[in-house]
Amino acid sequence: MGKAIKKSMMFFVATLLLCMAGGYSFQSGNALTGAIWTFLGLCFLFFGVVNTYQTWKDGKNKN
Repeated sequence: MGKAIKKSMMFFVATLLLCMAGGYSFQSGNALTGAIWTFLGLCFLFFGVVNTYQTWKDGKNKN
């Protein structure tokens, strides 16, 4: 379970940083750059959820 939480936190921090970069770009007036950063952040969120679920499921099946 600890392994899944570590992976989850890593993906959460990456998502947060990418979405913050997107928000900053939107504020600066760069809509396209902001959209790209935000999209990357959402992709990290999606893959983080899938990866964390898989790690949690694998760990649960070992017991």
